[in-house]
Amino acid sequence: DFTDHGVLFQKLEYYGVQGVALKLFKSYLSNRRQVVCVHGEWSPVVEVECGVPQGSVLGPFLFLVAINDLPKNVQAKSYIYADDTSILSTGPNINLLKTNVGNAIANISTWFAANDFLLNDNKTETIVFGLRPVPDNIISFEQVKFL
Repeated sequence: DFTDHGVLFQKLEYYGVQGVALKLFKSYLSNRRQVVCVHGEWSPVVEVECGVPQGSVLGPFLFLVAINDLPKNVQAKSYIYADDTSILSTGPNINLLKTNVGNAIANISTWFAANDFLLNDNKTETIVFGLRPVPDNIISFEQVKFL
């Protein structure tokens, strides 16, 4: 999870968090450090400048604050569950559907860049449902993992 603290603090303020409450969140996320041990070798201590503590009580809330405005920036139905986002786009034909999905992905990519998020292309899939046969130039799969 790579939530940028500066972006997160701006969003908290946008949603009305200010004063002591905002200072509490800033204190909670500041001065955090981490080390990694691989095969008995310890890395140097580094300060954590982004992300929220995984497994923490506030982590899911802070992540949702960070991603909450994504659906407003996508011209397709959006579903967010934890750190996974799915979009649903409809169209009367495959060409319009490709255009709609392409535009939605472009909007998501723009939002991700503006909010210092990373889009994982390896976890991005498209699935086509319809009554008509799928054209040969679209790769078919029996299943797609939906989280």
